[in-house]
Amino acid sequence: MTDIPLTDTADESAPQTTASPFTAVEETPPDKLDLWPSYVIPKEAIDAEIARLAGLPRPSDGRRRSLIRHPSATESGPGLAAGIRVTLEVLLPGERTAPIRHNSTQVVFAIHGSGEVVIDGRTRHFDQYDVWITPSMCTYVHVNNTDAIQVRLVYSNAALLEKLNVHYVDPYPPEEPPVPATKDVETDATPFDQLFKLASDDEEIWLMSYERLVNPPQQESPPLLWPVAPTTISWQSFWAARSPPLPGGATTRKRATRQSTLCCSDRPACS
Repeated sequence: MTDIPLTDTADESAPQTTASPFTAVEETPPDKLDLWPSYVIPKEAIDAEIARLAGLPRPSDGRRRSLIRHPSATESGPGLAAGIRVTLEVLLPGERTAPIRHNSTQVVFAIHGSGEVVIDGRTRHFDQYDVWITPSMCTYVHVNNTDAIQVRLVYSNAALLEKLNVHYVDPYPPEEPPVPATKDVETDATPFDQLFKLASDDEEIWLMSYERLVNPPQQESPPLLWPVAPTTISWQSFWAARSPPLPGGATTRKRATRQSTLCCSDRPACS
């Protein structure tokens, strides 16, 4: 084994630096963690921002949006919570956004209005309070083909990816959706054995190949949309149907007389 020389044998003509690349390691005690406090955005502030975005001229990409930022967020990966970006997006009647894709995944809430979302060439209709997922690297377009303003609240992991300096955004994606690779194509691309059994007896000890470690099999993440059907009933009728009767017609739960809207989804997620 060759000993590592203790003297500096670097080229003297190379630029010299006095800064050391090494830093002492110190564990952070739990009482010194920079935890973000709760932060509430009132409805009035959200309504005012929606009105402001709706009054702006149409951007070149058609996306009127504002980042909802926590006061504790830093410049690198700002969000409403650590690693979570939340944006408020507005689309006026008759407008549509330009196609875009990125490696962050979105959970979208339609908080006002309705319209369509086109994900990888497939069009899905949504109404107020519907929720859908836009997977990573899927090209998508939002369309407002109604007479009412469309408002969406979008959650994503973009803040985390920006913090890691790996958030990729493609503002000019290809028009044709990508053809998903089949299992046979992935297998043919790797002609090596994926797993090797190390023990010859009944003991299950396996070694994963390097090719599979650096290029694991693709896991499908399809777009999903959950439609929400609002049903207006009275809390009195709601609890009466679920509480055992008592003498005098009373129930075991206090029943309110006001009307309320219960949102229920009687259909499974639609892909």
